[in-house]
Amino acid sequence: MRVVVVTGGSSGIGLAAATALARNGDEVVLLGSHPGRLAKAVEQVRDAAGGLAPASYRADFAHLDQVRAVGDKLVAAYPRIDVLVNNAGALAPYPGAATADGNDLTMQVNHLAGFLLAHLLRPALANGRLITTASLAEAWGWLDPKRPAVTGGRYRSRWLAYGASKQANILFTVEAARRWAPAITPTCFFPGLVRSRFVRRSPLFALGSLIPVLVTSPKRGADTLVWLADPATDARPGGYYFMRSEFFATKRATNATRAHDLWEASLAAIADYQP
Repeated sequence: MRVVVVTGGSSGIGLAAATALARNGDEVVLLGSHPGRLAKAVEQVRDAAGGLAPASYRADFAHLDQVRAVGDKLVAAYPRIDVLVNNAGALAPYPGAATADGNDLTMQVNHLAGFLLAHLLRPALANGRLITTASLAEAWGWLDPKRPAVTGGRYRSRWLAYGASKQANILFTVEAARRWAPAITPTCFFPGLVRSRFVRRSPLFALGSLIPVLVTSPKRGADTLVWLADPATDARPGGYYFMRSEFFATKRATNATRAHDLWEASLAAIADYQP
């Protein structure tokens, strides 16, 4: 039985993917920040798994110490992890919101926390897959790869911060493929515009109204994730996917120099982690 760790697994795409993976026979491990939603997610995944309750861990990715703590627990509990799904995401309530670690809130939750967790779990992920939830929003990302987590002026809008974090997701995947493949297969994907209050506030929602194929349900949005998690899928390390096919990304999101710079700056941002 494969072990699949899903962050942001208590709702939306993460929960839909976890449910499908459990139904397929995988041992799913859920990570979430809200205890009530996490408990309900455990019930849903348990039903899909035929009564086998999934393990669940609570961690708020706005606190890097909680990411480190849950990483340690996962390493102790699972000497082998077949798939890590970096799906946890957030949109700051206002521009320039910062975490206790001093980082931009959106950037930390959407990129730095997953970057840290992937490093912590890397030994257990040997011969496994790393899948990150990205977005078409990367197209408007004003990311400075040498200072990704800076708070304040660069992200004058919380949507600019969100776009920058999604650009970081793709750059992380590109550089992880260069450094870690073929031992680990890193990929990322765009799930589409999953119907939610979050998406309806997004600038992408106007685009989605013009291109209906972009608007989808959590189940359909999770389909590419589940496909990428399948060991039978011949996914290209560093690839970016949508609807089970390679997708386009801006040059800013795929540039090798920017990917390298972001990696080094991200290591510095998580400070006390020693690779």
